[in-house]
Amino acid sequence: MRLQGLVGMSVGMWLGLGGMAQAATLTISITNTTVGHPFKALLIAAHGVNDHLFSSGYAATAGLRALAECGEQASLAAELRAANPLVDVVGVESDAGLNKLMPGATISIGPLVVTDAANTRLSMAGRMMATNDGFAGLEAVAIPAEPGAYAFDLLAFDAGTEANNELLPIIDGPCTVGDPYMGDQRADLSDDLYLGVNGTGAAAKEASVLNPSITIHRGVLGDSYAAGGLADLDFAHHCWTNPVATVTVIVQ
Repeated sequence: MRLQGLVGMSVGMWLGLGGMAQAATLTISITNTTVGHPFKALLIAAHGVNDHLFSSGYAATAGLRALAECGEQASLAAELRAANPLVDVVGVESDAGLNKLMPGATISIGPLVVTDAANTRLSMAGRMMATNDGFAGLEAVAIPAEPGAYAFDLLAFDAGTEANNELLPIIDGPCTVGDPYMGDQRADLSDDLYLGVNGTGAAAKEASVLNPSITIHRGVLGDSYAAGGLADLDFAHHCWTNPVATVTVIVQ
């Protein structure tokens, strides 16, 4: 049985314990610990040891690129299911359907009940909206076998599919994968009062403009100029240090 749907749904999952399949119910809470980066299109997957939502050090798949650049989660979920139809995937909606987890906010998902004994790993990914191709990720941690509360961190990753120029397009429009701007248009970030205009492009200051592999994100360069400067991001408001989110998994 696959996990599909929105926050608050209850679905069946299974967890292997000591060679025997026993039911395990998971409740997951995610807190955005950044100052100025909303998350979008959070995707949670319970999967086997040979399945991957993403793999650091390797090139991003087309599905991960779509999530990291545009916050489109369906393609990444489809890739995972195509590789193994038994994986469990949840697409998380938040913020009253706006699909954003705001800085400082917490979202709770569950109860989720694990359905396949082979799905012993937990991964998560969600777009960091004020980046070119950054995402918050949890990479294939073991689902705890013993009941209790467990804490994990989401780190900021760079998908390596777009140069980090930290520029927003001037004209609102739909996000397009490969568009050389931060994919979330100004309408999507209209509540962010720290965005600038007319930056020249922070990527020009990077020693390596594009690393084609998934790596830990170098963070935001930004500047303090509302108009002009290197970037359309504010270095004080939009910068971060890892981790960028905390996750609590309650196993029952």
